[in-house]
Amino acid sequence: MIKRSFCACLAVLVGGLAGQTSAQEYSPPIAPASQEGQLAISGFKIPEGVEAKLFAAEPMLANPVVFGIDQTTGQVYVCETFRQQKGVEDNRSHMNWLLDDLSLQTVDDRVKMFHKYLGDQVQDYAKEQDRLRLIEDTNGDGVADQATVFADGFNAIEDGTGAGVLIHNGDVFYTCIPKLW
Repeated sequence: MIKRSFCACLAVLVGGLAGQTSAQEYSPPIAPASQEGQLAISGFKIPEGVEAKLFAAEPMLANPVVFGIDQTTGQVYVCETFRQQKGVEDNRSHMNWLLDDLSLQTVDDRVKMFHKYLGDQVQDYAKEQDRLRLIEDTNGDGVADQATVFADGFNAIEDGTGAGVLIHNGDVFYTCIPKLW
């Protein structure tokens, strides 16, 4: 019964969130294509009989946090963040917040702390977004050739980094602390 109740509370992603900035309106800076990925692979110790191949890189994706693979379709879902230091803060940059941050007990407490330290500038925390991108190899050559924004608009003041994705039985679950979509 608990499992059913918990699952009933989850929202399966089917696109952007209503009322939030859509992918068409939000266009973060993304680095142009480079050789960085290929150069990184050249530094790997690759076991005999194994091949390393670059699947996807900028500008097909940017600022990846984590990825999940749909074992049935081979589609890759990538959590991208554009909110680091622009809404998702590192305590080391705000040591004067540390004691307040460590004493937080609720999401509402977190929002109140941001208002305390930032005042009206707290609205800046909702300018950038995290999002979930779908990366696909549509021709089967082992290299991604299509990328689309699967879900976006994850930019509430209380949101942390979108850092979890799970694909199960065709459903996609995404975590952007404190929420599970």
